[in-house]
Amino acid sequence: AVLANTAVAALLAEYLPSVNALVNGGLGIARFLLNGAVWEKLDALPACSEASQLVGVSDGATSGLLVGSAAVAAIGVLAGVAHEVITRRREGAEARAAPALLAEASLC
Repeated sequence: AVLANTAVAALLAEYLPSVNALVNGGLGIARFLLNGAVWEKLDALPACSEASQLVGVSDGATSGLLVGSAAVAAIGVLAGVAHEVITRRREGAEARAAPALLAEASLC
């Protein structure tokens, strides 16, 4: 165990550039071999039809997206109208109450 620890420590401390070169060289060789193996497997697969390449969103999903967007827009319009109605009622009530408040303030 002491010998293994000493060997690893020496490699990490003094021979780091050499170890990096060995690891990178091994990865370079492995990349070539793996690339070849992957292409062999891909070439062995049956060819795809053009119809399978044109897969997209289904008609149901498109219709659902359209209906959902229209519902969100309708809710937004209704919320905007409700906000305007409530805001105008408040402004009208404040405008009617303002002269009375001014009259009370002038009496003091």
